[in-house]
Amino acid sequence: MKVLLIGEYSNLHNTLARALRPLGHQVLLVSDGDGWKNYPRDIDLSRKQGFWGGLELRWRLMRKILPRLRGFDVVHLINPQWIDTDPSLTTTLTDYLRRNNRLLSLGIYGDDYYVLKGQAEGVLEYSDTHCYGAPVNEEANAARIEKWSDRLRTLCIETAAQADCLIANLYEYHKIYSAAGFGSKLHYIASPITIDETARPRTFEGHVRILVGEQSARTTLKGTNQLIPLLERVSNENPYHLKILKVRDVPFAQYKNMLADTDVLIDQLYSFTPAMNALEAMKRGTVVVSGGEKEYYDFIGEHTLRPVINLRPYKNLANLDSLRSILFDPTKLRAKSEESIQFVRQYHDARKIAQQYLEVWEKSIIS
Repeated sequence: MKVLLIGEYSNLHNTLARALRPLGHQVLLVSDGDGWKNYPRDIDLSRKQGFWGGLELRWRLMRKILPRLRGFDVVHLINPQWIDTDPSLTTTLTDYLRRNNRLLSLGIYGDDYYVLKGQAEGVLEYSDTHCYGAPVNEEANAARIEKWSDRLRTLCIETAAQADCLIANLYEYHKIYSAAGFGSKLHYIASPITIDETARPRTFEGHVRILVGEQSARTTLKGTNQLIPLLERVSNENPYHLKILKVRDVPFAQYKNMLADTDVLIDQLYSFTPAMNALEAMKRGTVVVSGGEKEYYDFIGEHTLRPVINLRPYKNLANLDSLRSILFDPTKLRAKSEESIQFVRQYHDARKIAQQYLEVWEKSIIS
């Protein structure tokens, strides 16, 4: 099968491409590298800032890139807004891809009109835009919500309607799109992770090394601004036990090296599901503070493994109790480390995930 992967979020497409190729499939990955993270790609879609940067990207598209994006069995988009252009051009480009290839597949991996609408309507108990029935992070979210409710609304609606299949990588995205009525063409496939066969549970002897990886543009939306004070408060209770390292906007290659020396990763607060960043840590035996709600585990049919330290937004007393009970207990940390490795191998092995993508695409082509 010839597969065209377009766009990148948190190394998802690069990981998927690397799993599909050994299965005998021809894969072309086209993206901007997800900005400063600079993930690998075959064709670069990044653009320089300003008018001339946009013009240069359009020239590259028309003269060099688009002629190479025809004749594929599957085109899989990372998002309705998969390229840094105005929505009218993105619509034209998506239509070109749909007409010149066999199957159009759309990833539900992040913000879009339906996701933000579902959060506002309370499909989820909490999210980074609404918690327990009320808006949150309103200043940080204003431009983001306005963009998808106005400028990109039609683009998202039309792309989702045109797509032959929709694939969500998080439980919460699948729940929102199910509520929006997308029915049989909606599928859940977990995020792919390249397995580390040599990984072993950590021993947690001496200091517990904790990594806080901040993203400048998303500190509030990831909940890092709430998590850091909680972590510092717990650390101050036993300053010789916890060693905290804060980093910001670190490229992926450097970040992977940091994970090798990390016992606990502080990932995010508003998620129900561990996403790519958390899973990359978990596969190494690093314990993560991230999304791990009971309803997510029930959704995937897992009733025993509970590897994630799951905190909830604006529940500071309960969150402090959870952190204290685990971070100061080497036995619990070792158990979480072992479960993390086992969980990723069972549910996120990129080789298994690639096969699931192929099955969905093949069935969609037939239908």
